[in-house]
Amino acid sequence: MGKLGDVAQPNVPPGPKRELAELLRRLRLESGLSLRAVGEEAGLSQATVHKMLKGLGLASKSNTVRVGSVLALRAVRARTHIDRVGQEQALTDYDRQVRALYDKAVEEAAGPHPAEVAALNLWNQIARGAGANLPSRLPLDVWDAIEKSHLVTAKFAPSRTVGLLIEAPDSDSYWALADDAPSWYEPSWKEEFERALSRMIGMLVDVIPLCIPDYDEEAAAEG
Repeated sequence: MGKLGDVAQPNVPPGPKRELAELLRRLRLESGLSLRAVGEEAGLSQATVHKMLKGLGLASKSNTVRVGSVLALRAVRARTHIDRVGQEQALTDYDRQVRALYDKAVEEAAGPHPAEVAALNLWNQIARGAGANLPSRLPLDVWDAIEKSHLVTAKFAPSRTVGLLIEAPDSDSYWALADDAPSWYEPSWKEEFERALSRMIGMLVDVIPLCIPDYDEEAAAEG
């Protein structure tokens, strides 16, 4: 089997990439396999396995899943107190964890989607009342609400939707942004925002705002 050796804890910032490396490292320690043995069973070099466990870059998903499977199988088999059904379930769970953490690590490495960056920029342009991409029609109460409110995050989804998480500082701002039913003669602020955003990124998107109150609702109701 070869000498087990030790791999220092991953020296990478907190996040899915580090969580993935730490999971693989824990499984290797439990499995008792040396880096060379892991590489031989997974069909990879010892150096590649070492980089995975250190969180140095990202190998291909297939190689990462293969290493995870080798380590999980040996680690779970060493748990003699668990019956066969429990071991099979543990292997399934580890496979899901490795795949999910890998996907999140890839997403994190890619950085924010252009639609997310554009949504934040558009929000700031409206809040400042200046910019090349301002919507053509927005009610005055919405302009005021956007100026005072905080766009916490914008999240793009493969379905071409952009979710906006908004914190409103007072009830007027909250209802201006939360009450989004369009009237018969003018579009809603959401529709205006998504038109402007679609022009910015050259792709049609659907904006889904979620406005949450960032104030004492009971005090506001009493006032």
